Amino acid sequence: MNKLLFQQSVAEAIHALFEYALNKQLPIAIWQSPDTKEIKVVVSFTAPQLQKVDLNGSISGFVVSPFVNPEGDLAYLLPADLFYSTVNNEFISYTNKTDQVAKIEQELYYANNTSKFIMGVKQQSASADNKEHYVELVTKGIQFLETHQVKKVVLSRNKQIQLANDFNIVGSFLGLCQRSSAFNSLVFLPEQGIWMGASPEVLIKIQNDIFHTMALAGTQLLLNENDVKKAVWTHKEIEEQALVSRYIIDCFKKIRLREYEDVGPKTVVAGNLLHLRTDFTVNLKEVNFPELGTVMLSLLHPTSAVCGMPKQEALSFILANEGYNREFFSGYLGPINFKGQSELYVNLRCAKIKEGIATLFAGAGITLESNPTKEYYETENKMSNMAQIFDNKLR
Repeated sequence: MNKLLFQQSVAEAIHALFEYALNKQLPIAIWQSPDTKEIKVVVSFTAPQLQKVDLNGSISGFVVSPFVNPEGDLAYLLPADLFYSTVNNEFISYTNKTDQVAKIEQELYYANNTSKFIMGVKQQSASADNKEHYVELVTKGIQFLETHQVKKVVLSRNKQIQLANDFNIVGSFLGLCQRSSAFNSLVFLPEQGIWMGASPEVLIKIQNDIFHTMALAGTQLLLNENDVKKAVWTHKEIEEQALVSRYIIDCFKKIRLREYEDVGPKTVVAGNLLHLRTDFTVNLKEVNFPELGTVMLSLLHPTSAVCGMPKQEALSFILANEGYNREFFSGYLGPINFKGQSELYVNLRCAKIKEGIATLFAGAGITLESNPTKEYYETENKMSNMAQIFDNKLR
C-alpha cells in the first residue's frame, strides 16, 4: 500500500474511498463492530448478485440481505476485492485482483482526494408522517392475531427526513461510530442506493469456533442510566421476548441440536432504549458442526423479532398489509469469512439515503396485549436515534 495516501487522517481515508466508490459506481461497505474503534472497508469491482451465503466458504466479503428472502440464506455479496482497515492504515486484497487494487491506490494518491463527500442538492419533498395509518394497521394486526391464532406479528413503518444541502454523509457516519456501541454500517450498492445503520441485534456471529445468536425484544425508553438494573417490564414485553427465544430454540430442535447455552433474559442498553436480551452460544468443535452458522441462517431469517410467529402466517400478513417495501430494513448484513470469522446483524435502526431524503424505518412486535397508540410511539422512539444523526427537523 502507498501509505502516503493516508498520512493526513483516518477520516480523510474513509471520505476518499467512499467518494471514489460512488463516482465509479462500485459497491462499498464501511463498518465498525460493537465496542471497537476499528473501522473496516470493503470495495468490490463487480456488481453484487443475490447468492447463497456460505459461512464456511473461501470468499471473504460483506453481505446485505433484503427482508423478503424466502430461503433465508440469499444476500448480495460484496467480495473483498479491496479491504481497508483503520488499524495501521492498511490495504489488503483478499482476491487475486491485485492489479486493480494497485490502480485504485494510484488513482487515489495522484488525485490527492481529501474532499468530504457531500450529498447532492437534488431533493424531493419528504412524505408526511401518518400516525393514523399505523394505528389502524396495528389494530388490524391485533384482529388478525385473534382470528388466525397467530401469536405475534411485527409491523413496521417508515418516515422521511429532508436533509440539508450540505449534509455530510461520511462525517455523519463517523460521528455515529464515535457515540454508538452497536454494529455501525454505511453501505452503497449501485442498484439499491445508500444505507446507514446502527444495529444492536446479532443474527449470527462465529468467532473462535463459537456460534452466537440472540433473542432481542421488548422496548422501553432509557430515562436514567442509573436505573437500568431497576427496569420493570410488562407481561406483554416479557412474553414478546420469550417468543423470540422460543423461536431460536425451535430452530435448534429442527436440526436436533441440544448442546447449547443460553443466558438471559437480561436488560441491555441500545442508544436511548432498553431491551430484553437472551444470548445463545454453541461450541462448534464440541458438537462437530462447523456448518451450523450456514444452516441456522436459512432457519432464523426472518426471526420472530422482525416478522412474527408462526413465521409464514405473519409474513403473509406483513406483505399484504404494510403497504410499502421494507427493502433492506429488517434484513441482515455484515462481514463474512474473514480469517474464519463472520458477524451478521439484523438491519435495524437504519435509514436509506437518496436525493436529499433520508427514509427511516422501525417496527414493533404486536401481540394480543398491544396498544396501537403505544406501539406507534415505540416506533418513534426507535427512529429517534437515527433521526439525531441527520441533524434536521422531521418534516
